[in-house]
Amino acid sequence: MTDDVNGAVQEAPPKKRKRLSTSSRILIGLGLGALCGILFGELMKPLGVAGDAYVKFTQVTVLPYILLSLIHGVGSLSKDTAKRLATRGLPVILMFWIVIVSVYLIVASSFPARTAATFYDPNRFPGAKTQAFDWMSYIPSNPFASLADGMVPAVVIFSLCVGIALVGVSHKQGFLNGVDFVNGLLGRVNHATFVYISPFGVFAIMANTVGTLSSESFLGVAVYFATYVGAVVLIVACALPLLTAVFTGVTYRQLLSAFKAPLLLGFSTGSAFITLPQLGQAAKELLQLRGAPEDSAKEVTDTIIPVAYALPLTGKFAVFLFLPFSAWFAGITLEAQQYGMLIVSGVLSLFGSMTNTVQFLLGQLGLPAESINVFLATGSLVSNIYGLIEPATMGMFSVVAGAAVLGLARFRVRKAVMYAAIALVVVLAGTAGMTVLLRPFGNTGTTSFDTLQRMQVEPSVESVVYTSQEEAPAPLAPPGADSVLTRVQRSGVLRVGYAPTAFPFSYFNKEHDLVGFDVQRAYNLASMLNCERVLFIPVDRQYFPKDLESGMVDIVMGAVSVTPDLYETADFTAIYLTLHAAVVVPDAQARSYKTLQSIAALKGKRIAVEKGSYYARLLRAVAPNFTIVELDDPMDFFRKPGVADALYTSAEEGSAYTLMYPKHKVVVPEAQSQQVFLAYPVPRGQPGWTGFLNNWLTVEKDSGLGQAEYDYWVTGKTAVEKKPRWSVIRDVLHWVQ
Repeated sequence: MTDDVNGAVQEAPPKKRKRLSTSSRILIGLGLGALCGILFGELMKPLGVAGDAYVKFTQVTVLPYILLSLIHGVGSLSKDTAKRLATRGLPVILMFWIVIVSVYLIVASSFPARTAATFYDPNRFPGAKTQAFDWMSYIPSNPFASLADGMVPAVVIFSLCVGIALVGVSHKQGFLNGVDFVNGLLGRVNHATFVYISPFGVFAIMANTVGTLSSESFLGVAVYFATYVGAVVLIVACALPLLTAVFTGVTYRQLLSAFKAPLLLGFSTGSAFITLPQLGQAAKELLQLRGAPEDSAKEVTDTIIPVAYALPLTGKFAVFLFLPFSAWFAGITLEAQQYGMLIVSGVLSLFGSMTNTVQFLLGQLGLPAESINVFLATGSLVSNIYGLIEPATMGMFSVVAGAAVLGLARFRVRKAVMYAAIALVVVLAGTAGMTVLLRPFGNTGTTSFDTLQRMQVEPSVESVVYTSQEEAPAPLAPPGADSVLTRVQRSGVLRVGYAPTAFPFSYFNKEHDLVGFDVQRAYNLASMLNCERVLFIPVDRQYFPKDLESGMVDIVMGAVSVTPDLYETADFTAIYLTLHAAVVVPDAQARSYKTLQSIAALKGKRIAVEKGSYYARLLRAVAPNFTIVELDDPMDFFRKPGVADALYTSAEEGSAYTLMYPKHKVVVPEAQSQQVFLAYPVPRGQPGWTGFLNNWLTVEKDSGLGQAEYDYWVTGKTAVEKKPRWSVIRDVLHWVQ
């Protein structure tokens, strides 16, 4: 309180409480989320639902905003400005994009080599589930359908067409005002989402990510962060300054002096928007330095700087590093066609939000959808780097484009060759250095072989496992003497033929126990029959009919594929599983087997198949350029190096083999439609036994038990031992188990 001249007491005006800025609240949410993830670990997993909801909510206005902002931005240009920008500015845009994308893709080659193998995953084998991409979908024949389907490139093309058409319209201001009004409403929704929801959404995403991310995933994130920082340094400090110098003659020191202040401001705040006035002033001074009149330099920069801000430039182009990183982390090798799709789809999609772009491209390339969480988490960590690289790119683009529009740009051949060589050497040297530094992080994936060897069946009845038929007791009677179903139910004993090395269907684990998908189902069948014991007797997967005929076994359960030859000597149950034909080859040879055309071009190669297999004759018919090598045991392909160049098998079995031999890879050739159908062989002329088994297979399928066994044994989804994420309350305070 204070006294006035009359002695009256006056109260001091209340101090305004300083409110935290939105960026500060987001950073607080980010920090609190990371802290909660560290403290509580996997207890934060339920917040993943809130994070997903936040991501979806931020995309509510994305596509309409892209549509309207592009129409307004392009349509508001005058004819002269649009013509100059199109004829002189467009080549500059393309040139910058080519340089930026090239650096990112070159840096992506520094990801360390990984040799870890995984269980069968249908998403990793495009040939097993062919989904051909239709490039015609980029043509917006129905823009409303493109909006509904989230086809960002088609929406961008439609918007550009409408915007270009508006350039020559005389009475367009009323329409543009309406578009601007609606866009303003969408901007208010975006702003409200950013201000009021983002801190909580970022908190949920970060808490879930940190709380559930394994240590190997943290190493993977470190690889992405390191390569991204390296790519930014190469682009900002080398590639783009040299490109600018070639066309404008502006020296490296002049660029650094002009843009130093806005770059520091952008880096410290993480915002490129607030640097626009400083960028315009710096670009104008550089153009004047090259001889442009002050008025002309100001007019050009006032036009180009907003255009540069609306264009997708370096910050958003980080997706060209993140998508290859996602493929590397998932153990997927992107092919040339996929890189082409990434470049075309990526550039057109970047007119929208990065989150929407990443989700769209993950789906287009068949990469794991959950990678978006890693992108969102790392996006918060590199926001300040975005604030550095965006102003740098906008500023240098404005100088080059401004010089081109004003007729000041000159292409200096000798300087271009010299600077291009310097840039290439620096980028390649930097990439090589990152390759060496990141080599220890290559072991971010864990092999699942130990998991395969630890897996156990759940016996529901007693069992005896024989390693040879000589050890097994003689059959009570041949199948013809009595029905198999009656004999099994009367004796309480089920005799099952198994294949000793049919991974992951029947094999011996490290404790020498017989386990596998079909072994578990044999126990299930014995329980259904109320048997007291099940006898497992080894059989050959190709020469088992005599064992069925003699009564040595009642059924063969070891991944036997149905072939025309076998139908002549045995009966089969209904098909219970469909596998996908594939080849297993050393990593270095995998690319040669990607397509049917590349396979047809191979000469003098030897491909191995299981002895007596129907597929030996099939291969001789469809691949006459191969020499077929028949093996008694498919494992001989790995045990005896040089016996063959490739192994023809199924992708499901091949994946299990690569767990033991991770330097090999499973390849399903593109456009390959060959499928392998599994059924259980039974003695001929036993309709009662076959009918019972078919009913049992229906029960297994409809009850979900068959799917659960498939997820455990074949895909390993429920088999991989997932240790709880390290957390303070679990591992330090021991409050939870």
